[in-house]
Amino acid sequence: MNLFDPFQPRHRHSNPQIRIEAVKLLADQTIIAKVARRDSEPDVRRAAIERLTDKETLIRIAQCHRKPDVRMTAIQGLTDQAVLAEIAKSDSYWRVREKAIERLTDQASSLRS
Repeated sequence: MNLFDPFQPRHRHSNPQIRIEAVKLLADQTIIAKVARRDSEPDVRRAAIERLTDKETLIRIAQCHRKPDVRMTAIQGLTDQAVLAEIAKSDSYWRVREKAIERLTDQASSLRS
């Protein structure tokens, strides 16, 4: 336990499990997006990404985040076929490309363009 834990928001607590529980209760999409992009623990980032409703933020995370596991989690929330096709064609990590392909509903035409 960190000395400052009692004085800061629960989503910034030193214990990842407490941060996960805090994320589940957050309503502020800005804070959820920050946690999704910046938290040090993959499980906390995943919990935050699953709570994101802002599609533009999800797209940015899926396309640009430096960690492949974060990009793959963000892809789960995407439905935009053009974005998914672009990720499937261009991501540097093959598992991210594979996850994007799984989300494509019309794989043949989406990958041709």
